Amino acid sequence: MKNKISLFSSFLFMLFLFIFSIIPQGKHPVGISWFDKIAHFVAFLLLYYTIVEGMGKKRSQALIFSLVLGLVTEGVQLFLPWREGSLYDLTADISGIILGFLFMHKSFKDKFSIAVSTMFPVGYVKYGPGTLAALLTSAFIYFLKFNVFLIVEIAVLILFTGIISSGKSAVLLENNDPAQVVIDEAAGMLFALVFHNTGVLQVLFAFFFFRIYDIVKPLGIRKMEKLPGGIGIMMDDVIAGVYANLSVFIVFFLFRYIKGGM
Repeated sequence: MKNKISLFSSFLFMLFLFIFSIIPQGKHPVGISWFDKIAHFVAFLLLYYTIVEGMGKKRSQALIFSLVLGLVTEGVQLFLPWREGSLYDLTADISGIILGFLFMHKSFKDKFSIAVSTMFPVGYVKYGPGTLAALLTSAFIYFLKFNVFLIVEIAVLILFTGIISSGKSAVLLENNDPAQVVIDEAAGMLFALVFHNTGVLQVLFAFFFFRIYDIVKPLGIRKMEKLPGGIGIMMDDVIAGVYANLSVFIVFFLFRYIKGGM
């Protein structure tokens, strides 16, 4: 069952990565013209990882899969008026893939799973690693001024990467829900901010509501923990993030309603 979950998550990662590469995009984060290249590099490094770990493919097979997807996505963009295929983007894609190919042998692959799932070294802090992971994610989004498109893309790709890496880490650490694994908190915080402006009040309210829902676990959130493998680790935080998201919508709707009535 757990192997099927990782396989399905890997497939969805590839599917959404392709979809995100062909739909219209917003502007890059303020002041970071090279952010797009870093995003390409990281996305295709994670793509290679999800193929090797999630699909159980050999390194050479994962290399071919990843390179083909990179070439296809950049090639398709050449024919889309709202996108622009770029040799620089392709170079970033291939660089991430090659790095994965060079280092993703058996022993490093296990270490990589743990590093990703624990947001190393965040998961190893002594007190409140989950809160710290959510706080850092909030700060990351706020200071880089992520737009709606980027938040959705990162949230979805982190979700599927987290299902694979946290499930593997649970096996390696011999714990169904290791305290060191905090990628679930990062994913939950991202989902808490999907479709919201990233102003300081929105981010603060999203963080507050997310931590409340994640700690108290009402409205079926606790039941999510009983799901197998990485899904159980990730989905309770994702649902907590969704509830936080809705709560922020309600709060700001009430703010506008009260302000309009004055």
